[in-house]
Amino acid sequence: SSVNVSFDAQGAQSADIRLIDLSGRQVKVIKADNLNGEFSTELNMSDLADGVYMLNISAGDMQTTRRVIKQ
Repeated sequence: SSVNVSFDAQGAQSADIRLIDLSGRQVKVIKADNLNGEFSTELNMSDLADGVYMLNISAGDMQTTRRVIKQ
């Protein structure tokens, strides 16, 4: 299974996308450079256990966290 991650980079040059399990361990990290506007990627979660994860996106002045549930 996978989750689609997309956002407007708002002029940021780079972004860090982290998938964190509930114990606080980073299980996936994507670093995106040379951004230009809209960013989109598929985050493969097939190798992860079912459960709740936090998706943290940091790009320039923007930082957001979303809950992701893998079933």
